[in-house]
Amino acid sequence: MNIDKVGGISPLYEPKKTSRTNSVSSSPVSGDKIEISEEYKIESLKRYIKDIAISNEIEPERLEKINQIKSKLQENYIDKLTSDEFFQIGKKILLNSKETLDTVKSNLQK
Repeated sequence: MNIDKVGGISPLYEPKKTSRTNSVSSSPVSGDKIEISEEYKIESLKRYIKDIAISNEIEPERLEKINQIKSKLQENYIDKLTSDEFFQIGKKILLNSKETLDTVKSNLQK
């Protein structure tokens, strides 16, 4: 068996000295714009509402109101409401949800 030399070291393969770069010119970044997709905004809003809903912090006044509502539900209070009272309750729910959504919207814009 005969093993021949494959090739020698030529100037192309030898290590060479590198030249040092004196300065690097930086290109100014301008005009960049970040756009947040509507899908992300919706998902972010869902996460924010979910975090609020599962938070364990309940204010004492709110807890008292919740207990009052629970007791009224057990007494079948809803069956005794008039249509005007239902309308007023719906109106309060609508206004509170609008305020909550406005708060969430302002927080998302920050």
